[in-house]
Amino acid sequence: MIGHYLLTLTPEQEARVLTQPFQRLLQSRGAAPELPRDCRCLVLTATDGAAMFWSCWGLENWQASPGYRYEDLAQRFGEARVNAAIRNRILAHQARRALTAPRSGMPVGGGPPSEEL
Repeated sequence: MIGHYLLTLTPEQEARVLTQPFQRLLQSRGAAPELPRDCRCLVLTATDGAAMFWSCWGLENWQASPGYRYEDLAQRFGEARVNAAIRNRILAHQARRALTAPRSGMPVGGGPPSEEL
């Protein structure tokens, strides 16, 4: 589920996830009634805080939401390991896009540019 969510990120959102820290929202929140300003989960980091709490977790099927899946995976495998896997997946997406993007100056067929008479 998180892999599908990562495919929907824009390049700007990917850059935020690669460069900014994020952590488990529920663990860092604990029993506090308010969210600390510096607490950012995966979804809040990607959206630069634009996503509201319920849109992060999903109202209809909250257990399938990226935020809930991130919490579950971080609890099972450790936050550092899950964060590294997410960042590696984003880097793999970026590499795949770079390799499949057409090169400038090359014709679509992939051969050398033809000489014009």
